[in-house]
Amino acid sequence: MLKKLTKIVLLLVVVCSSTWAEDIAMLRQEARVLHQKRQYAVAANTLKRAFALATDDPQRAEIGLQMVRSLHAAHDYKAAYEVNLEVASLPQAESKQKILAWFLAASAAEKIKDYELAEKACAQIIKFPDSQQSDLHKAYLKQANYHLKAGRYAEAQDATAKAMALKTISASKQADAITMLGNCLLAQKRYEDARKTYLSLMEFDSVDPKVHTKASLRIAHTYYEQGDYETARKLFEAVQKADAISGKIMSEALLYEGFALMKAGEANEAAKCLEQVSHVKGSARWHVKAATRKLDELNRASPMVEKQNAE
Repeated sequence: MLKKLTKIVLLLVVVCSSTWAEDIAMLRQEARVLHQKRQYAVAANTLKRAFALATDDPQRAEIGLQMVRSLHAAHDYKAAYEVNLEVASLPQAESKQKILAWFLAASAAEKIKDYELAEKACAQIIKFPDSQQSDLHKAYLKQANYHLKAGRYAEAQDATAKAMALKTISASKQADAITMLGNCLLAQKRYEDARKTYLSLMEFDSVDPKVHTKASLRIAHTYYEQGDYETARKLFEAVQKADAISGKIMSEALLYEGFALMKAGEANEAAKCLEQVSHVKGSARWHVKAATRKLDELNRASPMVEKQNAE
């Protein structure tokens, strides 16, 4: 009798597990369709149900990460941060899933401008024994960026130095660390030191040529921040003529050339630069928004600008 009862119980467990697995798969597929339709919040709620069902499912971490993608798309960054931490704490989560969850948690915290939480998420990666050198490099530079945004310059430089101390990183990653060091110096108004740091990137031969173009862009920024708008304008203009240039670098160079011209009181020439930003293929969204906002300001201040540009 006991053996028969045991078999029945085991059969019920198998049937229930099969049903749960089917339900989870159905919910995940439903969420994919909703996400494609840009119904991100509904997709996230659907995945929340799947995540709750998948208590012992080895795919629970992947379900959680799928939910995070929908939460990010829905701009629910606080919820995304919390789900990422839960995913990272799952016993069935693989090391790479934990690391990804911490990185995504940092990005979510950055979106809500909680740089302390973002830095703490990166700290989890740094102390995680399975983190690779590339993970550590990325985490240190993200930490440096968060410290920089919070005005903690000494901490930003310290995190950058740790990234630069990693011996097995590639030349391109070393260039990223040097760029961050230059950014730290620029934020402290150490313009000459920042210029020398950016200039050192020109010595890197085994990197994407766009690294050199970006270094030239950062050098132009040092003059702009220092108030030497004429030199900055010329350098931003020179960047636009580089052979190796991305859409984002081009749009940034145009944007800040326009800003420099505005500072110099050349409204019409500034407007011409700013108008080009939205036409650059691959331009950064914030560059387009900033250019549009400045154009509106120019047109309100001087209606003649709009009339002359139209002609």
